[in-house]
Amino acid sequence: MGWVGLHGRPLVGWLPLGPRATARVSTPHPPHSRPYNDYDGGATVLVVVRVDILRIGAHPMFNVCPQCGEYSVEKTIEPSDIGTSEMAYAICPLCRYAHPFLRQPLFIITGASGAGKSTICLALVPILKECVVMDQDILWGMISATPEDEYHDYRNVWLRIAKNIGQAGKPVVLCGTALPEEFETCPERRYFSTLHYLVMVCDDGVLVERLHQRPAWRHSDLAAFVEDMLQFNRWLREHADKTNPAMTLHDTSHRSPGETVEEVAYWIRQRL
Repeated sequence: MGWVGLHGRPLVGWLPLGPRATARVSTPHPPHSRPYNDYDGGATVLVVVRVDILRIGAHPMFNVCPQCGEYSVEKTIEPSDIGTSEMAYAICPLCRYAHPFLRQPLFIITGASGAGKSTICLALVPILKECVVMDQDILWGMISATPEDEYHDYRNVWLRIAKNIGQAGKPVVLCGTALPEEFETCPERRYFSTLHYLVMVCDDGVLVERLHQRPAWRHSDLAAFVEDMLQFNRWLREHADKTNPAMTLHDTSHRSPGETVEEVAYWIRQRL
């Protein structure tokens, strides 16, 4: 398998319904003139959505209180004194009903276009059976995602999806370009124990070569795009330990895809 990323695969999954909450944060951006995603346009991404009910106990969709029926994302989270360490309670701010749920970790694999995210995401699926691995770009263009709100609407929807998937007992691994500030201030963030960030980086020459190897429809060989990715890749190398929380760097320059997949799987398993 080469390093050329693959996109446009259909998804059959669960899409939560309900109002979106937004948050805003003012922080300096890295030198990157594009939105923080790896979707380059030029083709339609087909997403097939099946609406299922994911449950813990007998309660579906726990942003809706099973007792009073009111919708609230901003519930108080309290640890459970029974069961496993992942068990917690979401307390309704209106009626104080304590809804039990699994408070899972969330793993986010990020990096510039060409760093290896898509290849790793696809290769992790068959070997990391203890997690659900998903590419964030499958919903790009279908849900609001704007720099004006730091992409929080988009990230918040992904947190809601991952939260509900996690109730089946498996944490989620999200692959796609993002920064911690885009997730950490979202209302849905409270439903996770920890967000772990792994940044894929590589040498400049390797990144340029990978971008030029991509199919023409992705326009990844345009000079302006290549320069944007080089600057973003350099910024990640220099600032990964300065974000809040800090991100872990993983250099893919001199590793085969197979070696990288094994190392990423090990990194995730050490944090489960």
